[in-house]
Order: sequence, then structure tokens, then C-alpha cells
Amino acid sequence: MNEILSWILALLPVPLTASYLAPIIAGSRLRPPDTLFWPLSVGLGIGIFTILVTIIAFTGLTPGHIWLILATLWSISALWGNWPRLRVVSETCWSQMMQGKISKWVWVAKGLIFLVVLGHASYYPFTGDDEISRYAYLARLLLEKGKMAAEVRGYPALLPAAYASTFIASSGIHEQAAKMYPVLMSAMTIWATYALALQWFGRIAAAVAGLTLAATPLFINWAPIGYLDITTGLYFVLCAFALELWRRRLDTGWAIVTGILAGLALWTKQAGFAMLPIIGIVVITQAMRSWKQHEPTIARLTLKHGLLILAVALASCGWWYLRNALYDGWGGAIPDAGLYHLLIAPRNPLQLIPFLGNFLDFGWLTAPLYIAGLAYALNNTRNSTVHRLLLYCVPYTILWWWRFSFDARLLLAVLPFYAILVGATGASAWRHIVAITPYRAHQFIGIIVIILITAAGIYQAKLGGLLQWATNPSASYAQRLTRAKGDLYPTVQFLQMQIDPSTIIYSTDVRIRYYLIDRPIIVGYPNMSNLKPGDILVIGSWSKSVYNELGLQNNPLPHLDDCLLYTSPSPRDRG
Repeated sequence: MNEILSWILALLPVPLTASYLAPIIAGSRLRPPDTLFWPLSVGLGIGIFTILVTIIAFTGLTPGHIWLILATLWSISALWGNWPRLRVVSETCWSQMMQGKISKWVWVAKGLIFLVVLGHASYYPFTGDDEISRYAYLARLLLEKGKMAAEVRGYPALLPAAYASTFIASSGIHEQAAKMYPVLMSAMTIWATYALALQWFGRIAAAVAGLTLAATPLFINWAPIGYLDITTGLYFVLCAFALELWRRRLDTGWAIVTGILAGLALWTKQAGFAMLPIIGIVVITQAMRSWKQHEPTIARLTLKHGLLILAVALASCGWWYLRNALYDGWGGAIPDAGLYHLLIAPRNPLQLIPFLGNFLDFGWLTAPLYIAGLAYALNNTRNSTVHRLLLYCVPYTILWWWRFSFDARLLLAVLPFYAILVGATGASAWRHIVAITPYRAHQFIGIIVIILITAAGIYQAKLGGLLQWATNPSASYAQRLTRAKGDLYPTVQFLQMQIDPSTIIYSTDVRIRYYLIDRPIIVGYPNMSNLKPGDILVIGSWSKSVYNELGLQNNPLPHLDDCLLYTSPSPRDRG
């Protein structure tokens, strides 16, 4: 019973942080489009909550603090929220999304993809390398130390704070409960993409854009794992939508919301800085247009709003990067990918069109759709909406190609914008299909395409969580993690059982410090002068390539041939 209660306490922060803002936004004068309402509420709600958790963590963080924050936020929601309007907005949104038979099939397909993602996330514990070594590790530091320690810095704290809230609220580590945060943010990214495509290109475009993004194998693979690229994409899309609403209305409220969302993109990952110059270009373009139309008052107001957006964005999370600078200098204020990763970036010219250069990542059926979306953009160069879409994704893609092309995952931050281009292409193609085929024929074609895209995306992603729930539901934590990560957990268990707790462990594998948080671990790539007889050295499978690529001197690996190396036991020996 205690274990069940602990799981409930770990899970509760997820829906509570995702929904407390909804009644308040419903009662505000902002009046966002109905389809944008829930992604905006969830994104702002989780972002603001994690900032509050982080700030309070500087003085101390206990289960009482977590529940007090949640109680305070929900008290504000109860007092100032417009609950009748919330119900109306939700019902209207639902009816809009379910219009037409094709739309219903699309949402069924998205629901199936979400079920597969949820099954995988709820079965396996933390499996992402960076998820384990960075975000979960920082969250566990918050749990173990009970406050914001100096070690918790570098990468922004949205995900570590979210994970920590589930750990601290339940006074225990429930990894699958914590993973509901990235799953929820992935679902909201699809929803927000649908909403922005609907705003710009209509209902058919929205359906195609949402399905294309959801069915992309790269997206499905990373949705159940706590990496930050999809969540960054959510805030990019929300920020673009808010900026569009501000551009049309010149409303101070939407300028502030745009600034908060840009700040939350920075609070998620340092890639959020890419949004600031784009906002600047949109603001300056809007001001220049007003000047040309002999509207100097509007032009000045536009520029003031631009400064307001920047100020709010920096106020939201600039303090975190300032804190990094105080510890590590301005050169360490913004985390970098690291020299090794920069050296192995392929910079293949074909990758400038990543859907060609990384074809399999983007899917057998969905990669051609993204290529078609780019062709649509080239054929509609006079369309101002297409211009803004390209502004949101092309500069980022070029930066990715030059510095980060070692990993297609990093493009997930702008993939929603490419998906919207696919949506516009699909809407145009659908109009031609409707014009030349009978009603039932074009509906049949649409349903077949939906089934094929969905099936291909799920098959390529190869997420086996649902299958494991069906065949091996009672597997232990060690069995689940070993199945997902091979020798990682057997190595951790060996160190726990066979190595004296006071022994210093050198490790090229950063992940083990999450599991051995109370052990003295030195992470890095040591040379022979660092090592003494009896020292423990854990070697990651990638160590040889890192030593060679960086040209590190005194590489210890050639000197370990005569050492007794631990290897994980075979499945039979594990018993």
C-alpha cells in the first residue's frame, strides 16, 4: 500500500502542474485560439512551476515545499480562474478538432502513436544517456542534498526541476513517473503544431502537419525519453504562435506572453537562444512596414514591445545563465556540445537538406513528405507565411549542419515548422485529389495514407514497451534497464557489491554517477599519471574513439591488456 501511495504522490505533480493555469488563461483577456489553449496552458504551467521549484531550492527543498507550491498555484487558480469559460473552450476545441471523418482518423492515429510512446515510457526506467547523466543526475542531487547545490548548474533546470518534483513529492525515485513529463510535452508539441498549422493554412494542413510530426520515427523514438529537443520545439512553436498573435493585434499582453515563452525556451535548453534573433527580425520588419505606411506611432509601439519581449525573456531565465557565469566565467555560461562532438560533425553537403542526408531518421514515408514540404516552400517564395516558417527553421538547420550534424535528434527543435510546411503541401495536394475523385474515393485514399504513415512510423521506431508489458510485466528494475542499456546496470551492480565505498572510481562513462551518487567518482578521460595500482577505471564503449579523436596523451587503454577487466555475466549466469 505504501508503494502504491508513493507512486501516486510521484505522479500527481504532472497533471497538477500541467493544468493549474488553464482556468486563469480562460478568464484572461488574452483570448488565445481554442486549439492553442491547452498547449499554451501546459507549456506555461510546467515552465513557471519548475522556475518556482528551482528558486525555492536555493533555500531548501522538501516534500512540504513541493506540495505547498502546488497548493498555492491551485488556490490562485480556484480564486481567479474562469471555470465556466474553461469548459466552453475545451468543448469548442474538441469539436473543432473532430470535424470531418478524415480528422477523426488522424486523431485516432495520433492516439495510437501516443499509446505506443506511453507504453514504452511507463515500462522502462531512464534510458537516454544524457537523461541519466545530466538531467536525472541533477534531479537526484536536488533530492539528496535537499537544496540547490553548486554542482547543479550548466544545462538549464526545467527538466531536472520537473524530475526532482516527482522524486521529492514522493520521497523516492520513481523514474517512470518522472518520464510522464517528457511524454506530456511531446503530446503538447504535436497539438501546438496542429494549432499553428490551422492558424496559417487551415484544417487539412493542420491534420497533415500533426500526423506527419507524430509519425516521424525520430520523434517517436525520443518522445518517451527525457531529452530536451522536443520540449524546446514546443516552446519554439508556442513562441511563434504568440508572436503571430502579437503581430496581428499589437497587444501588450501577447508581447509579455511571447517573452515568457522565449524565456522558457532558454530555460529548457541553450538552443532557445536561437529564437531571440528571429523575434528581433520579426519585430524590426513589422516596425519598418509601419514606417513605410506612415504610421510612426505604431512603429514606435512595435519597437517598445520588441524591447519588452527581450526584457521578459531574459528576466525569465537570464539569471540562470548569469549564475553559470559566476561559477564558470562567461565562456562557461552557455553549455557547449564539447570538442569531441564538434570534431565528429560530418558536415556532409547532403545534410543541408537533412531529410536527404539523414533519410532513415526521418522515415521511409515521412522523409519524402518533408522534402515535398521544402519543394512547396521554394514554389511559394512570395508567401509571407512561408517566409516566416523558413525563418524559424532554416537558419537553425544551417547552424546544426555546421556544428551539431553528428546527431539528427537536435533538429527536433525545429521539426514542427517543417511539419507545418508538409501540412501546407498536403492541403494543396488534397484540394487536387478532391477535385478529380468522387467523395468516397478521396476519403478512402486519405484513410489509407493515414494508416500507412502511422504504421511505418511505429514500425521504424521499434518501441517495444507495449510488447514488454504484455510478455514480461513483472520484470525487475535491473532486468528492464539491462534490456534497454546492456552492460550499464550490471556494471553499476558490480561496483556497488564488489568495490569498497571509499575507493575512488575513475570513469569515462558519466552515467554511472547517477546510480552511485554517494560514491567518489571522477568523470573524464584520465591518463596514466592519474592512475595508481588498485584504482578503478570504468571504460565506456566510446572511449577509444574519444582518446584517438582528441589526441589525448598517455592513453591508459593500451596499458590495460594485462589487467583483470570486469565483463557483465551472461543471461544464464545471472540466474
